[in-house]
Amino acid sequence: MPSPPRRARFQIHLSTAIVLMFAAGLLIWANVRERIQIITSTYSMGTQRVNFVVWTHGWPFPAYAHSADDFKVPVGIPRFLNADESQLNSICIAGDALTAILLILVVWFTCEWLIRRRAARKKD
Repeated sequence: MPSPPRRARFQIHLSTAIVLMFAAGLLIWANVRERIQIITSTYSMGTQRVNFVVWTHGWPFPAYAHSADDFKVPVGIPRFLNADESQLNSICIAGDALTAILLILVVWFTCEWLIRRRAARKKD
């Protein structure tokens, strides 16, 4: 009685691995790059507008935010971030991680599908 065929190990093509490497690099760059976000607020009287400058990191959700070291909030204006204070948002971190995993899986599936489709056309 012949033995059953060996199970194939999980393998990906070299071209898929290279494309995944570039996709992962782009996702890391997008999450680490610093973006400036300007938040406008008004006094309680509603006469004067003040801009809050906040630097954010993370894509597509801002997972980390920090303000300038010399940022002083005038009295009577609600604070977004105090000087030397940062905010780390765990929900946005989870959303960024899930987005990255989803995009990597889509790239992997698309590359492997294109390779299998091309191989099937060559057989015909």
